[in-house]
Amino acid sequence: LDVYDELTGVINNAFMANLAAIDKELLEELCAFLKLFDEAIDELSEEEKPTMHKVIPIRQLLLNYCDLKYEDSGERIELK
Repeated sequence: LDVYDELTGVINNAFMANLAAIDKELLEELCAFLKLFDEAIDELSEEEKPTMHKVIPIRQLLLNYCDLKYEDSGERIELK
């Protein structure tokens, strides 16, 4: 997402239509939604100390995170 705006300078013209078809707001919403999953993966992937005891709490955190909430945007509701 950080390089989204810079892609037009380096992308081949054949792929410009594909880039133009990507809704940047939806992409930002997707990245924000997936951030917690990325953090969960990092938390469970530690090599220096055991993480087995974290599996159930993190699983529940992710399940709760995926529950629909009143304040969720239309895009976020579609993702969930």
